[in-house]
Amino acid sequence: MAAALDRGPWCIRCGYELAGLSHQGVCPECAAPIRDSLFASPLADDPRYREALRDGAATIRVGLVIAVPFGVCLPFVLPLALLLLALGVWRVTRPAPRVLTHEGEVVRRRLRWSMTLATMLIAAWLASLFGPSAIEPVQWALGLGGGAALLLAVHSTPGFLQWLGERGRISAVRAAANATRVSAWGLILGSIVLGIAVLLDHVVPGLGGWMELIGGGSALVVLLCAILFAVQVFAVAGDLRQALPRKVDRSTHS
Repeated sequence: MAAALDRGPWCIRCGYELAGLSHQGVCPECAAPIRDSLFASPLADDPRYREALRDGAATIRVGLVIAVPFGVCLPFVLPLALLLLALGVWRVTRPAPRVLTHEGEVVRRRLRWSMTLATMLIAAWLASLFGPSAIEPVQWALGLGGGAALLLAVHSTPGFLQWLGERGRISAVRAAANATRVSAWGLILGSIVLGIAVLLDHVVPGLGGWMELIGGGSALVVLLCAILFAVQVFAVAGDLRQALPRKVDRSTHS
């Protein structure tokens, strides 16, 4: 006879507690294989961690809804959108109850702290633009530092999604990790080229026409890749919320 579970975990699809049920059986509520929930830990056996992922994903989606449609036309809403994104990332990258891989833990920390640093530096940069005694070198330092930290967060996102998708056995999240790598690298490389073009335009005379052409092309690439990346993250945040149960029934079933 197959071994039975003494207590928990809970079904990763519907939240039904699987205590007392055979490892080889299926969930009585949704017919998901119990083995999937066993090996999906810690998503399956820690409701607080699961709820943090759901809340963080929802906050990220709200931030993207504000940033993408309104950020260009209404720049003053960008700080609010950036704050919501940072809060969402902070929740989603909450330390897991058990660290499954060293690589996953490294990318989780990198995403969490790079996004936090980016938010602080960009907020300070925006404040310096409207300050009474703005100092141009300080503005450049804050802007470049915030942009670099934000690009590091973008670079860390596909790796974190891959880790999360493998841990939770969520195929949509694993697929999104591969899809976001292309847009993330396009955004990163386009930003680097744009930064070099702007720098050369300021320090090397006689390159104005070429730098304007290169800068304009790279800015277009950055814009398109940023929109694509935002849409992909919005979609995967929705997939993550859908894959996690809204409410966990902790009653014991025989």
